Amino acid sequence: MGGRRELEPDAELPLAARDALVELLLCDLVSSSPRAADGVVAHAVRLLADAPSAYPGGAAASVDLDVARARDALVMAGLLDDLDPTDAVPHGGAAVRAARAAQPWASSAAARLAAYAGALSGAPRGSDLATRLAQARHLFARQLFFEVHEVLEPAWQCAAGAERRHLQGVIQAAVAWHHGARGNASGAQRLAMAAQVKLADAPDAWMGFPLRELRASLGHFIARLAAGASADPPILAWAAR
Repeated sequence: MGGRRELEPDAELPLAARDALVELLLCDLVSSSPRAADGVVAHAVRLLADAPSAYPGGAAASVDLDVARARDALVMAGLLDDLDPTDAVPHGGAAVRAARAAQPWASSAAARLAAYAGALSGAPRGSDLATRLAQARHLFARQLFFEVHEVLEPAWQCAAGAERRHLQGVIQAAVAWHHGARGNASGAQRLAMAAQVKLADAPDAWMGFPLRELRASLGHFIARLAAGASADPPILAWAAR
């Protein structure tokens, strides 16, 4: 399968930072809130841009669990300092300071979070298979290929038969483009061809997911690689519709 062992380290974010941020996305995708502006990703965007003044009394003093999750993820990602007891706020407690905003991956983290917010603006919430596939489509549209893997792998682990095979194909397509974005043409080609095989007998549309278009994108990508072209992942216009 295209599991974590198939995934290369992110070229822009340390693994701990990438994993901390993706957990925020996964939390929002299963949330009952339908609005991206209400979720932990939105709080993380605000904290990274304007901590701690975005929150009255300081983010560290907040009792809002979503704020706390966002704050803790950014601390884990090395993008915010942990609590500083000398940094008082008007209502007591301590503030999270943006002293680490100069980390070399801060701009990449901000761009990733902005892409998450964009995906969340249209993606449905929930954890059933049809919803997960709809979420994956929004992530494909923004070339969030690692995140497609993270969203779909739990469903793959529970699936059987043709459903398991087709999920594996979709995940392997995402992993192929993850490799391509990192310049690994051989890994991209291997996973794209594996995905093509897994999806060969799949229906054109599956629970609303456009597998025919995905297969066509894989075919064009494989042909490009065979011709010696760049492994850059394609723009998946079908995913944005």
